[in-house]
This record gives sequence, C-alpha cells and structure tokens, in this order.
Amino acid sequence: MKSEYASGFKIAASIFQKLLEAVEDAGGTDADVRRIETNSNLRKQIAELVVQGKKLVDGTIRLLVDYTRPLANMLKEDGQFDWVHSDITEKNFPITKRPNGEADLKMFHFNRDISSDQVIQEMNKEGYRPAELPEGLAHAKANPDEQRKYPIVILGSVWRDFLGRRFVPYRCSDSDERGLYLNWFDREWLEGYRFLAVRK
Repeated sequence: MKSEYASGFKIAASIFQKLLEAVEDAGGTDADVRRIETNSNLRKQIAELVVQGKKLVDGTIRLLVDYTRPLANMLKEDGQFDWVHSDITEKNFPITKRPNGEADLKMFHFNRDISSDQVIQEMNKEGYRPAELPEGLAHAKANPDEQRKYPIVILGSVWRDFLGRRFVPYRCSDSDERGLYLNWFDREWLEGYRFLAVRK
C-alpha cells in the first residue's frame, strides 16, 4: 500500500524542511543536503534509522514498545525465536502495564564477571533500569542477529520457581538457532554477557 506521505506534498515538504533544519543545526551545508539525493547508501542509512529506531549519542537506541499484547504474541511476532524455554509464560512472567510508546534502550557490558545486583546498581548510576520482556523482545525484533554475537540478559523480568530460585530470560544462539533461555538471577555472569537496560 502506498504511503500517505508519498502523495501528501504538504507533509513531504514539512518533513524535508525539518530534515534540512537538522542538517543545518549539525553544521551541514546545502552540499550535505544534496548528498541525500545523490548518495544511495546515505538514503539507505536514513531509512534504516527511521524504521529501526535512531541511535542516540550515548549508545542507546530508541524503539517503539507495545506493553498491551499477550506475551505469547510478543514471542511469536517480535522474537521469532527457533526455541523458547517452556517456563517463559505469561503466568510466570506477567507483563508490567506501562504506557505504549518509545523507549530508549542501551546495552551494558562490563568486561568482567559480575552479579545481577551489581549490574542493576551500575544501571541505576546512569539513570537506567533493567529491561523487561516487552522491551527485550522489541529489541530482538529490531536487532534479530545481535544475540548471535553474545548472550543478552533481560534482568527486569524475574520468575521465582516453587523452590524459591529466581530465573531471568536471556537471548542467545546455539549453532544456527536463535533462542530465549532462562538462567539464575543469583549467579555471577561471565564477562561475555550483555545486559539490556531502559532509560528511566
């Protein structure tokens, strides 16, 4: 279906004007604006930023998060994993009701073994909280192959089993498959793990 923006000259002119102002604010010139027309790679980069969320100065990425769908739908539509741990259910991981909208997500990496509590403390110092499943799955949708590089822990969603042990989901790859697994909250994570966080 053709976008309404493609046929709406007034809207298109307004968007271009705002883009022009942003280029000028960044110190650009008319020649820089002309590159949008002449450089196909630049147009592709702009399009990817618009679709997937813009990267911010401090390394965060802004994504639209929907907290209203059932977890099963999020897993199927956003995660599209080859394998999901059978205990990752809405009963065990109820969704925190938050307003739908954009969220700023950032990946934390500490280059050392670290406990979950220490990770959360470091996130708090920078004004972030641990990501929950809706945010982790929105990130998975926008960045499906990132978990092939390293495991990504979602510390904000915690399930306590009948023995009182606490578990959290993490995204990882096993061979060619992408999965959503569980691991103990009360453990030391090895230095290779990353931790997804959301700006408060």
